[in-house]
Amino acid sequence: MVSHSADLHRKATIVDGLVFFSDGSTRDMLTGGVSATNVRISDMGADFEQALKDTMLWRQRCAAPDSPWLLVENAEDIARAKQTGKLGLIMGWQNAKPLGDQIDRVALFHMLGLRVIQLTYNEANLIGDGCLEKRNAGLSDLGLNMVDEMNRVGMAIDLSHCAPQT
Repeated sequence: MVSHSADLHRKATIVDGLVFFSDGSTRDMLTGGVSATNVRISDMGADFEQALKDTMLWRQRCAAPDSPWLLVENAEDIARAKQTGKLGLIMGWQNAKPLGDQIDRVALFHMLGLRVIQLTYNEANLIGDGCLEKRNAGLSDLGLNMVDEMNRVGMAIDLSHCAPQT
């Protein structure tokens, strides 16, 4: 007999907000009933080229015929992952550094399936100040424009590790 709480857990859509490192295995997440997870797909220090390589690696992983992953590009994909017994992959970064000063990269990475960008990781970047910056200057002019573009394309903005003013 399944308890009420176990039945509720089985029926629930569970999204893990951050997997800091993944070796590509879905076993533990699927065993735990997770429907989708935001995976940090690139290192915090990654540049544009590395982030592009990492994005393509994860896309290929999801596209493999026997893949236990399903790329999440919209909310319906999370439900589809749960229904098909796959783990939904919400691709994310913990630092906007790969964007550099090129606003058009937001749309490029969104088109490739990236759905979450953390603006800074502790230290300042071109977009704004991280939480370890004493000056707490907030977003730069470029950062304001990047945030506008992220909102335009539908990119989730992660404020973890940002300075309060940012």
